[in-house]
Amino acid sequence: MAASGGDPENHAQRDDTLLGKMLRLAPSLDADPEVPFYTIPPDNPRFDAPAPLDTIWAKGLRNPWRFSFDSLTGELYIADVGQNAFEEVHITLAGTPGGVNYGWRLMEGRACFNPPENCDNGMLALPEVTYAHENDRCAIVGGYVYRGVQLPTFSGTYLYADYCTGEIFGFNADAPVALNSIVLHTQTPLLTAFGEDVNGELYVMYRTGNVYRIVVE
Repeated sequence: MAASGGDPENHAQRDDTLLGKMLRLAPSLDADPEVPFYTIPPDNPRFDAPAPLDTIWAKGLRNPWRFSFDSLTGELYIADVGQNAFEEVHITLAGTPGGVNYGWRLMEGRACFNPPENCDNGMLALPEVTYAHENDRCAIVGGYVYRGVQLPTFSGTYLYADYCTGEIFGFNADAPVALNSIVLHTQTPLLTAFGEDVNGELYVMYRTGNVYRIVVE
């Protein structure tokens, strides 16, 4: 998370702090307790920086909740919670080098935040999907690209939700425009997370402790 509301100290864009960053580690498989439990991948963009800054993979994130990889393509999906106006989803292709700048606090969604204009220098990774804080929507909850077998219509669709409304959305970058970012279901508010089983079927979890598998009614 990028510190206080609005990131007044601009942590997410600075290179001297872990706040507002995505970190990348290589877990160690050595059982020796004297061996560090992780190493730094040599292609991390700041591999030669002092620890722990050498773990930084990308910057410009406000509060990603959550991120996941497409189990088929390896694409990285990041659902980043906005400040006051917009929620957003970033899609990063597999094999993309580190050092991506996802834009916060320069931008919130595709709109300038700080500064209020002329914020995009052309080097930012803009979100593929955004939605506004309207109709009681307040915070994005990232899910997964569906790769199960029970719901073939949704194959390749990234499912995500809004915490306050419980709406579940679907986005498929390869589908016709009419299928992009549609509301698939309206459910109880306080949806907190998605889950994925070994067969690629998806589940949703609520703050109440309830867990449901996603099916077609």
